[in-house]
Amino acid sequence: MQITGDTAALKLTRPVRRGRVGMTPMVDVVFLLLVFFMLAAQYGDPAQALRLAPAAGEEGGAIPPEEQIALDGQPRLVSILPDRVRVNGFVVAMADVAETLRPLMPTPDAVVILRPVEGASLQRVVETMDALRAGGITTVVLAEE
Repeated sequence: MQITGDTAALKLTRPVRRGRVGMTPMVDVVFLLLVFFMLAAQYGDPAQALRLAPAAGEEGGAIPPEEQIALDGQPRLVSILPDRVRVNGFVVAMADVAETLRPLMPTPDAVVILRPVEGASLQRVVETMDALRAGGITTVVLAEE
């Protein structure tokens, strides 16, 4: 074999192969997305959701009269501390919160104000709301300290 100066005789270029789009990686990605969204979906009971009204108010924090909550009857303030719960200043057991509030309520749907005190965890607030709901008290307002 003799090599000459003519490169045209040596065809050194490779033939261009057309790439095929593989469907397997795309199917894998779609399957993984399907599994992810199935696992991320909430299958819980919507009745177990915490219902809290969003904070409403105009500039400056003033609440329009039509959105104000009527607090009829005696005060119903539940202070949530890290280690105990107080109803109108008196320490009560978590299981007895609803029964302690019942005589103070003029109607079954009267508003109860929850006030977490500094150091109270969110879990403690949720436990208190669950105890109130188990006792039949459903209208709850969460107040800031």
